[in-house]
Amino acid sequence: MSYYIVGIDEAGYGPNLGPLVICATLWRVPDEFAVENFWTALAPLVTQDKPISGSQIQVADSKVIYSSTSGLENLERSVLSLWLAARTGDSPTTSYKTFKKSLIGTEAASHYLNRPTSELTLPAAVKIIQVLQFDDQLKIKYSQNNFNLTGVHARLVQPAEFNALLEKYGNKGQLLSQLSLLLIHTILEKHDIKIEQAKILVFADKQGGRKSYAGLIAEHFPQGMPKVLQEEQVVSRYELGQMNWQFSVGSERYFPVAVASMFAKYLRELEMKIFNEYWSKQIPGIKPTAGYPVDAKRFFHIIEQILKNTPLTKNDLWREK
Repeated sequence: MSYYIVGIDEAGYGPNLGPLVICATLWRVPDEFAVENFWTALAPLVTQDKPISGSQIQVADSKVIYSSTSGLENLERSVLSLWLAARTGDSPTTSYKTFKKSLIGTEAASHYLNRPTSELTLPAAVKIIQVLQFDDQLKIKYSQNNFNLTGVHARLVQPAEFNALLEKYGNKGQLLSQLSLLLIHTILEKHDIKIEQAKILVFADKQGGRKSYAGLIAEHFPQGMPKVLQEEQVVSRYELGQMNWQFSVGSERYFPVAVASMFAKYLRELEMKIFNEYWSKQIPGIKPTAGYPVDAKRFFHIIEQILKNTPLTKNDLWREK
């Protein structure tokens, strides 16, 4: 017998430029398996710390793994290894368009800047052999422990849609909460998992400082009002049928959430790579941006001067909050 664990996290909540990306991972695990068991089951292949040799991949909060100074290599090696280990028959080298479509699940994979995303080939920063060696080892670990990564799904929100949703929901916290719950519903539906029939545990980060999630859960899962098990500043827990929810501060300590965090960050960084390459062709020599508030103002002030010569508007580029 088995049950499912869902981990969900986001990347790009704070920036003014570039997309907000929310990602959910779905894992099928044996009945006796606890969420804390992932780390021991995958050791020493998977480490939460920075790998000390080329024989490990790191899984942790994406803020720990990635920085603009350390580069994309460590994050990419881990994400693509996990992605390939969950798929069958895919080429180890792939276009970004294919990777992105596998996460979003729609044909709407072209970037709003009209650059063909198929131009970007993955891996973008590491050698393919560095991915393949971990792909095979992860599959062995999954088989030995009788669990697997059943699915990874993402919601990518570009600035124009972000601004429209911000107006609809009133604030960023509510926007993130609504889209996160919708994504959880989507990933279960796509894999034909019914909460009336399957045991499901959901782990998510506390969102926007909110403490109560019962009404939000009921809005997206109308099977009934969830039972409140705990509502405190650091953790809120709920039960709805066989489905249990935990929203907690620092939820990236749980492996499924850490993986979701990494996929979300990787997708956002590739989007920003395309973004910066587009503008470097329009304005040669412009310094790239990560999109965060202070530097975003610097960057937008420069590109605003030629915006009228492009099909883009400020709303296409600038997130209001």
